[in-house]
Amino acid sequence: MTERTLRMSPSPIRHAVALACYGMIVLLPACTSKPLVISADTSCERFRHISANDEQIKVFADNWSAMESYADQILAHNAVYDAHCLKEPPK
Repeated sequence: MTERTLRMSPSPIRHAVALACYGMIVLLPACTSKPLVISADTSCERFRHISANDEQIKVFADNWSAMESYADQILAHNAVYDAHCLKEPPK
């Protein structure tokens, strides 16, 4: 083997140094003082707009005195859902 071949051939020491440097680069963010926080709001996926079919609307109309407070809660939920989940995407 020539001197040039020896310099270009991989050695266990070069591999160890390369792996150590790679490990430091990959793990460096884990050693920072503040941990990385990943957050995602999934409430628009878990909750939906509440709607009613014709038969349900008839039950509300026929029993309005008993169903009025429930209808108010549904309307409040839908208003919050609409404001939070149906907004225009940023441009």
